[in-house]
Amino acid sequence: MKPQLSPDDAHLNRLWRETFGQPMPLIGAPDIARRILRQNGVSARDLAQPQDTSAAPVDARPASRPKSKV
Repeated sequence: MKPQLSPDDAHLNRLWRETFGQPMPLIGAPDIARRILRQNGVSARDLAQPQDTSAAPVDARPASRPKSKV
């Protein structure tokens, strides 16, 4: 069975994967993840908590988004 992320971590993990092309290494630290994502060009609007509150599997694949130049 795959571990489940909180809705907040699942949302941040999706944004992290879209931005950096790899899973978010900071599960359980949403403030730090948000700060890093914001510093790398993710808008405050995108960082807002999603409406969907269902948990997602840790290895959920995100929708396509251009990768930032890091």
